[in-house]
Amino acid sequence: MKRTIHIFMAVIMLSLVGCGVSQSEYDKLKSENKKQKMELEELKTGEDRLIAVIEKAYKDKKYSLARQNIELLNAKHPESLKNAEFKELLKIVKEKESEERKKREEEEKEKIRLANLNNTGIWSVRYYVDNFGEPTREGYITNTTLIEGKFSNTATQNSDLNVRFLITNSSNISIQLYEYAGNNPVKAYNADSYRVFVQDKEGNRNLFGGKYPEWCMAENSSDRLRLFEENSLAIHKVLMKGGTVKFRIVAVSNTTTHYEFNIQNADYYENAYRKLVEPNAKIEKIQKDSFQDANTGRKYTIQVAEYADEEGAMRFMSALLEKQGYIAKVGTSYRDRAKTRAYYKINVGEYKTFNEAKQANEKFKKQTNISDSFVREMGN
Repeated sequence: MKRTIHIFMAVIMLSLVGCGVSQSEYDKLKSENKKQKMELEELKTGEDRLIAVIEKAYKDKKYSLARQNIELLNAKHPESLKNAEFKELLKIVKEKESEERKKREEEEKEKIRLANLNNTGIWSVRYYVDNFGEPTREGYITNTTLIEGKFSNTATQNSDLNVRFLITNSSNISIQLYEYAGNNPVKAYNADSYRVFVQDKEGNRNLFGGKYPEWCMAENSSDRLRLFEENSLAIHKVLMKGGTVKFRIVAVSNTTTHYEFNIQNADYYENAYRKLVEPNAKIEKIQKDSFQDANTGRKYTIQVAEYADEEGAMRFMSALLEKQGYIAKVGTSYRDRAKTRAYYKINVGEYKTFNEAKQANEKFKKQTNISDSFVREMGN
């Protein structure tokens, strides 16, 4: 409408000039045209009109329109008494805009996920087999191709490493490490402890609870590093976000032994996880509940120290009893198959559930100031 009036007025002025209208009459028409333009602008951005538009837009949940006109009212009519009221309303409007934006992003993300429902990226859902080699109902997620990395120890530096994940559910994640990119994963003849450092796709490293959020504990008592429930959940959340995920794993007994690898693209892990759990949601719930049940037969203890010499372990146990009143037990493990390199794990307590042991460990840390004690499953 506004453009039409401008064109109409321009045509009239040109016609009048062409018909020999005097300069004074032309200037008068030009002035009137300018006045009309100002009146139109006033109609569009007048105080009353802007207030009405703001109130209607907010009522209709058109938050972007409301925000634009609140800002326009403040710019065009700084003296308006409504500015103070709308200043508070603007905060609410911006929050609503943010909520709507996040909702649109989630909807778009879900749209993409549904479009790629069968795309599981580097991940595959497989099933464990029984003694006859027949698939069971117990599934797991693993990486379709081995993840490559490097490892070092006292005998080698930056040698080839292959890695496989075994994810039974969100609270049960294990990692197999294949040194020299061989066919057999690293095995333990007793329970070997490791510190696991993780960096998510956004560069976050403090992903775990407790005093040392930058790492968590894992144990190898067979052919895989097993993460405890709470640490598995933390890594599961990292994988759900996708992107590049970095790992550094360091042996507690010998820090020169360490493993480094990256998952270059963890995208679509969420799809793989849904495929794993949705058909067996009830089964997983039973498994998860039984993990906490006192009748599962599992027992847990708190590992409070580890020594390479038996004499040092005994001194620590005596001091722990004398100063703190804790009765500890020592378990002997070996770093080699020939059992010539022994080391001694000092444990406190015996608990029927992981949560019970976890609570006892928190109490132990507060009473003794031994901050690196951790819960582990007995018999491993």
